[in-house]
Amino acid sequence: MVNASRGNRGEQINYETGLVLAESLRRFSVQRLIITASRDCTGSKDAVSLAEEWAFLRALRESKMDCVFYPDLAIAIRDALEYTGAGDPLLLGAQGMDAGAEMVMTYLSAQGTSHSRRDLQYSG
Repeated sequence: MVNASRGNRGEQINYETGLVLAESLRRFSVQRLIITASRDCTGSKDAVSLAEEWAFLRALRESKMDCVFYPDLAIAIRDALEYTGAGDPLLLGAQGMDAGAEMVMTYLSAQGTSHSRRDLQYSG
């Protein structure tokens, strides 16, 4: 799963989001949680401050949820796709993942894998 912390929402919102995410993911067999600040895709309105980033990651750590953090969405998407195999689901978190879906399509196309946009199911 690739999920992004939320910029300009405050530390408390990011902390609570991290707690809820950790609780929700315990219900599934998520083998790899990738967190990103999407610095390569956000404008100043949605930029994640270091305090917001740390609040989100602190909540995951306190919940004993292992994760990998990448500042840029492109790197997070590439890591997720390199980790998954054929037929494995890849879940993109809701907020701001339209760019992530496009990156998935571009990556798969470059790999010679044919998928259409409708193959991607997301709640954008």
